[in-house]
Amino acid sequence: MMNKIAARVLSNCKRVALYAYDVSVWRIAQSSMDPKELRVRKRSDVKADCLSISAAGIQKSIMLGVAFDVGAFSGNSIPRLTALGFDNIICFEPVPQNYRALFRRNRRKKGIYLITKAASSKSGAEIEMYVNKHLPWLNTAHKDWIAGTRHERFVKSIRKICVQTITLDDAIEKCGFVPEYIKIDVEGHEIEVLNGLSYAPKILSFEWISERLPAAERCIEKCVALGFSRFVVMNNEAVPLASTVVVSAAEAKVQLHTLMLQDKDNVLGGNVWCFS
Repeated sequence: MMNKIAARVLSNCKRVALYAYDVSVWRIAQSSMDPKELRVRKRSDVKADCLSISAAGIQKSIMLGVAFDVGAFSGNSIPRLTALGFDNIICFEPVPQNYRALFRRNRRKKGIYLITKAASSKSGAEIEMYVNKHLPWLNTAHKDWIAGTRHERFVKSIRKICVQTITLDDAIEKCGFVPEYIKIDVEGHEIEVLNGLSYAPKILSFEWISERLPAAERCIEKCVALGFSRFVVMNNEAVPLASTVVVSAAEAKVQLHTLMLQDKDNVLGGNVWCFS
């Protein structure tokens, strides 16, 4: 599927469809690159050792070019992604309060793009989001992600809005970028985002919290179905280093289960990193 999508996208690189009428896309800054250079590129001038996993079957040097920031919030991950060598970052953020802040912070930067729709399992649908005005990092499409978790005390301060959805497959085809890394941080909506993807990029990461072990396990299973075979479980938001131990899907589930059993106060969380 990846090759079919890439072929459709890259064969039409003379004019990247950033303003497709049925996709809400803002191009925050004009790129000075020739359109032919908008295809996935390797960067020889960027050190990517922080994403280099020294284990059998995984490249020791992963050069990166295009990243999808799914659940971009107000652009908090952009500096880190830029430092890692990504020169095209496509941000998915459907909440107006957040994407307006993202736009203000990054309007003068090149290679930053914004899709004001929620990545999900189906394009063109409308879903409800629960928005917290004072704690916008708790915005979610799943009320049960708040209720019954450490975030339950904030339920009274939320309001509902309706947002449009798009699958990652459709975003790839219509926006003209094939990502090499996908970051998913969508407060309980991770499996729906993954269900809208049909191939495995080089690297993918998704968020987990200790109260939602079954959800994290379903995400790992979906990633295996997509073609990922090596995993790193982090109990923070750090990027895996070269010395990080890479495990199988089954071992990743065991590690998550162990962490969650140890977390009596439900304060742990982090990211599961997946490598194809």
